[in-house]
Amino acid sequence: MDETLKLPLLGSRNYLHGTTLFEALEKRFVDGSAISLKLSQMMLTDTVRVQEFDPAVELGRAYSATVTWMADGSRRGLGVSPLLTSDQIDRAVYDEESIVAKADFQDHSVTIAQPSGYSLVKTIVALHKALLFRLLAPARSGQWLFTRFDLEAVPASWLPLSISHGQGSNLAAVASEVAFDGRPGGRVMFSWWDR
Repeated sequence: MDETLKLPLLGSRNYLHGTTLFEALEKRFVDGSAISLKLSQMMLTDTVRVQEFDPAVELGRAYSATVTWMADGSRRGLGVSPLLTSDQIDRAVYDEESIVAKADFQDHSVTIAQPSGYSLVKTIVALHKALLFRLLAPARSGQWLFTRFDLEAVPASWLPLSISHGQGSNLAAVASEVAFDGRPGGRVMFSWWDR
């Protein structure tokens, strides 16, 4: 498989958001398990090339993003590379504040019990970012970037959804555990990007 995708950019962002990429590729791994999306480079484009690769043979280092999963007893993979930006960029609304407003924050966790109006991945990313801003206050100017999402399987239902942050504070890789209806279901990771 070798496919070109033109995807919307979220809000006023000038880069392709990992949640958009996850949603665009989800149909290929929705029935899989041990799903892992890794975003290794910011893609300043709305157009990407998606190629199959064999995770048993290559690590996917040649790609700006990869998604791997288990299906039929073997590990499968898709690598994503940026292409030139299209002449007409499509945009999509991503109101993270509306998601956060529906959530309940505790000391090191956040829970949402009602529909957010957004997908699973968009809900997780918005809540994790809000949780990190509450727990970790980097002294330098920058922003939190979504860099990895590990999911045991795509859940049929995912509410209530909880995200629990561990005690680590390394800004280069901040991970939190994700649970669906009280059951462990995955992990989300962000990195602090200096401006």
